[in-house]
Amino acid sequence: MRVPVIRLSWTQPDEFVGSWSEFYEDPREEHYVNNIDMPLTPERVRNLYLWKSGGRLWKPQCRGLEQNVIGRLRELGKLDKDYPPLDFLLRFARGGMIWRIFLLHIWQSRKYPIYDQHTYRAMRFLQHLQVEEIPSNPRLIAQTYVNDYIPFFNRFPRMPDRRVDKALFAFGKFLKTPLGQRIATADGRQGS
Repeated sequence: MRVPVIRLSWTQPDEFVGSWSEFYEDPREEHYVNNIDMPLTPERVRNLYLWKSGGRLWKPQCRGLEQNVIGRLRELGKLDKDYPPLDFLLRFARGGMIWRIFLLHIWQSRKYPIYDQHTYRAMRFLQHLQVEEIPSNPRLIAQTYVNDYIPFFNRFPRMPDRRVDKALFAFGKFLKTPLGQRIATADGRQGS
């Protein structure tokens, strides 16, 4: 009798993306798709942040979004597209760093990928074969995003949709599960 086991199998980036992006699920995906890469109106920005927040915005988040993002859309529209990302994150210095990085993404989605705890975890595992959580220091989050994550992300093949982001998100989320942690610990060393 033969029985299955689960192990990591190491492959090329395009196969990783094709495989792991299939595990990505988000019933609210249309909130992102219907609003990204469009002129940034208050309604579109609210929809994108609602999507990013998982479908719920708390009152303090709503106030912060109105003050720190919606109230500054005109300023955002006047920025030169080559404005340095770390300067951008300092210029829009209110709110959590992940939300500020998301603003950078919605400003130029093809240049600045989405970043969060799951994509960070995926990156660190693929780089160092260790499950590592995103730092809590906002400055370190920003520096890691600009200096590590963007170059890491850009090593994946360009695709017409956001499958790379979906794959990294799904893989990083998997690494957070007990099964993912066991497999990563047992099989991670084989990837080197």
